[in-house]
Amino acid sequence: MTAYLGGPVAGTVQHSAGAVQAASIADLVTAPLPTLPRAAARWSARSVLTADLCGRRQAYSWEPGARPELRRVTNHPTPVLAAQPDACGSWIWWFASPDGGEPGRWRRQPFAGGPDEDPAAELPGGWPAGLALPSCRTAFAGFVLPAGGSAVHRWDAGRGSTCIYTSGEPASVLGASADGRFVALEHSEGGSLRESGLKVVTATGEPVLTAPAEAAEMRFGGFSPVPGDGRLLLGTVVAGRWRVAIRDLTGGVEVPDIPLAGDLVASWFPTGRALLVLHSLGGTRTLHRCCLDTGACERLGPRSGTVADAEVRADGTVVSLWSSSQDPWRIRVIEPGRPGPPASPRPAVPATTREVEVPGPAGPIHTLVTTPTGGGSADGDSGGGPAGRRPCLVMLHGGPHIQDYDAYSPRLAGWARLGVTVVRVNFRGSSGFGMSWRDAIIGRVGLTELEDVAAVRHWLVAAGIADPARLVLSGASWGGYLTLLALGRYPRAWCAGVAHQPVADLVACYERSMDDVKSYERGLHGGSPAEVPERYRRSSPITYVARVRRPLLITAARDDAVCPPDQIAGYVSALRSRHAAVDYVVHAGGHGDPEPRLRAELMAREIDFVRRCLPGR
Repeated sequence: MTAYLGGPVAGTVQHSAGAVQAASIADLVTAPLPTLPRAAARWSARSVLTADLCGRRQAYSWEPGARPELRRVTNHPTPVLAAQPDACGSWIWWFASPDGGEPGRWRRQPFAGGPDEDPAAELPGGWPAGLALPSCRTAFAGFVLPAGGSAVHRWDAGRGSTCIYTSGEPASVLGASADGRFVALEHSEGGSLRESGLKVVTATGEPVLTAPAEAAEMRFGGFSPVPGDGRLLLGTVVAGRWRVAIRDLTGGVEVPDIPLAGDLVASWFPTGRALLVLHSLGGTRTLHRCCLDTGACERLGPRSGTVADAEVRADGTVVSLWSSSQDPWRIRVIEPGRPGPPASPRPAVPATTREVEVPGPAGPIHTLVTTPTGGGSADGDSGGGPAGRRPCLVMLHGGPHIQDYDAYSPRLAGWARLGVTVVRVNFRGSSGFGMSWRDAIIGRVGLTELEDVAAVRHWLVAAGIADPARLVLSGASWGGYLTLLALGRYPRAWCAGVAHQPVADLVACYERSMDDVKSYERGLHGGSPAEVPERYRRSSPITYVARVRRPLLITAARDDAVCPPDQIAGYVSALRSRHAAVDYVVHAGGHGDPEPRLRAELMAREIDFVRRCLPGR
């Protein structure tokens, strides 16, 4: 069956959920997914974010004091991909494409409201690759170009734009100094976006600092906010973990002794003598203020869940984006000297999440197990029996370099509300567990991750958490790719598979993808399909399509430039030619999270599919 989605969804969740209240599931699945509000550098009371509050991701302004409610400032027919204020808080810059899949342009409008403007007709069309706004009259914009390669342009009000950097490989703008003299870029001049380097250039494009990937992995943390201060905040790898480093553009590198284990990502406090540090360890990500003079670190914000992102304003106020597996994303404001608000005493999802280290072939596999604490079940169980009576959904993350945290996911919330145990796996290839863990998949893509997934499956059954006959494998993007690969290589390990916007044919996907995706794939496989064809063949789901024995639900997005729909359609045709059971859904939009109403419809179809596949139904 092939379905084409995009219309009304009324009643679909009601039909799928059975005895469970449809409204509660729809509310969880369609809960808003906001980005962190970004403040104007010189008017911190004015900030901009994107959110899907109106049913489609759009840009919103936020002035907590004068106007605490969010004000929608765009009404574009396709999702707004990025938005931020200029340094003065006078203008909002935002990016969208005409139909969601074609190249687009940056536009801007007055913060207080007014018509959109094309700030620079000379700027190329393409896909956004970073934007820095050091003043209200200057912008540095990065683009992935439709014809291939990338470019960075400087735009000055009244003067037009000038290209200051071009490359045949992907590159992006990371940030600019407050005075606009320097711009930091991420480049992949070595040929692989996975091993990108850092470059600092002047406003006219003259190189000041180049750190190739072969020398050291680096992340950009920001130029010092103090006028005349030439320090640059970086992330660097020390003993396999991301640590904080400070480099003077005219001097050496200092690595502060921050007493926090795990991976660190930092930004500056306004004084330049303290850092706002995001600390990742296991399945949590916490927030800290660390003093460079004393080395002391103070915990900020809630003591549970995950901080996805945070920003410190000019007045020292910290704004963060927080959630947990049981609570949807929310914006939290942490004032200087005052503790953040406590976590919600009544979580939206009636479930508990615990972290487990599962024995694996290359060491412990960090795993998150979310177990419902009440309510119905997808197969009609009341949920009151032993844990093994519940169906179990293993949900694989994308990336593959993404990391699963104790954080909110619409699909996780919907399944947990239905009484299904949801398991998330930080397999090899995931970030957050050291460089050797992240890079272990290189040259053996997909096969390595599935060894860890198989180990977790074995543990779930042995521990009595899952019934081996009612285990479903699912994922989106890279997780969808692993789902298809698993059902071909391990044809009887799962009762069904759900793959949203997956890579189904590695070679076809490579040929049809954007340059930055191709660059990333070359880094993973050690070359292009022409250079290492056997690696692509053995890691591609379509190689094993004849071995698939379990039913599959596969979805594709019409305008997906990362996992193009035609390579998915080819895989589905190959399945159907062998009379395999497959439900195929094509929907509107590009790669990533669908709009809220579409999320609800996809979730409803996923529930129906899984219910039909569970034994005895």
